[in-house]
Amino acid sequence: VRENRTNTPLQALTLMNGDLIQEESTHLAKRIEREAGPDRSAQVRHAFQLVLNREPSPEEQSRLVNSDLTLDAISRVLLNSN
Repeated sequence: VRENRTNTPLQALTLMNGDLIQEESTHLAKRIEREAGPDRSAQVRHAFQLVLNREPSPEEQSRLVNSDLTLDAISRVLLNSN
């Protein structure tokens, strides 16, 4: 038995913009702030650990720490990553 894999643009857009992801990213951002404190670098590292179970690469860390993205947006990006 073989599973067919599909990935349509509508599927990706639904995941990225759906109510569930929006709500969960907000809850995740609050948890990260509570557990990692106000330091942006620590928040990014903690977000990666919680969502992807790994440390961010130096490039990922630098980009997210220096970006204008909110912690909520970073959470949404990580929740939508493969």
